[in-house]
Amino acid sequence: MSETVAAAPASRGRPPARHHGILPLNKARGMTSFQAVREVRRALGERRVGHAGTLDPAATGLLPICVGQATRLVDYLHQQPKRYHCVLRLGERSTTMDLEGEVTRSGDATAVDAAAVREARCATTAATSTSSPVRAWRSSAGRGR
Repeated sequence: MSETVAAAPASRGRPPARHHGILPLNKARGMTSFQAVREVRRALGERRVGHAGTLDPAATGLLPICVGQATRLVDYLHQQPKRYHCVLRLGERSTTMDLEGEVTRSGDATAVDAAAVREARCATTAATSTSSPVRAWRSSAGRGR
């Protein structure tokens, strides 16, 4: 006598997910987090795909991609501490406060020493609010953040 195992019913007419887990994606510069999700959906043929942290398009690095039942972990992963590393261009200022904007000021940074960098880092870490770049302010129709 053979035993047949019935497949789980598809939700809303979709086939059940075949892949489940967390994919550590090394996000390339220029790609948005949503574009990364879309590429994984396309590559795996899965609909239930989400990311556990937004990275700026200019940023590179680890973007946890949750697939299938692992999408239930997204809220939990968002609450976990994260660590960021950056490269600074001392003496430069841009219109958007990032690499995307036009450099508006360029100065000599040779006088900057390690103590000054540590002091600035501590001040930045302790800050509770930041100013939004002009581009962010305009894209939100002047509503701020």
